[in-house]
Amino acid sequence: DVKTKRCTSPPRDFYECSIAEYNTKQKCDNYVFVRIENKNGRWGRAWVLGWLPHDEYFKKAKKLTKGQKDPSNGFIVKADCHNVAIKDLNKFKQEK
Repeated sequence: DVKTKRCTSPPRDFYECSIAEYNTKQKCDNYVFVRIENKNGRWGRAWVLGWLPHDEYFKKAKKLTKGQKDPSNGFIVKADCHNVAIKDLNKFKQEK
């Protein structure tokens, strides 16, 4: 499954990738995470951040609940979710 977030700047390795609690029952083998730049209503660059197998994602993830303040970035969580930092994802190998 591909999880995509809109952003306004290039992603940093400490930014987090999220899966909402209501999506945890999806029957997929792997998750791939992507961010797409959107500034002033215009789409720009995209970054393929990395991937993790389904089960490994949830072993690594920190669970946050709606209304909780994420200690890593101060964001107030809008829905129950499971987060993993970009730096903890598997990276894709680049073909030359």
